[in-house]
Amino acid sequence: KYGYMKEKVGDVFEGFVTKVTPHGFFVEIEEYLTEGFVSVDVIDEYLEYDSARKILVGKNLTIKPGQRLKVQVVAVDKWLKKMELVPYEEV
Repeated sequence: KYGYMKEKVGDVFEGFVTKVTPHGFFVEIEEYLTEGFVSVDVIDEYLEYDSARKILVGKNLTIKPGQRLKVQVVAVDKWLKKMELVPYEEV
């Protein structure tokens, strides 16, 4: 899957948040059943991790599991099976 996704760098997909961590969140791209990571470093707003609710909270933004959003693939490592994503629109 990740080898194929390497050809999709730059493309935009719909997905949903599967897991939230203090450093960012994982998004599953449903079309290809692959998961990638969005780092809090690429979000324009400061987000704080709420460990009790397992969400990221900012002044104007909340990221939680199950949330749908569009993401753009920016990097893929097929050997490590890792994919870096960035939000395509305001989340």
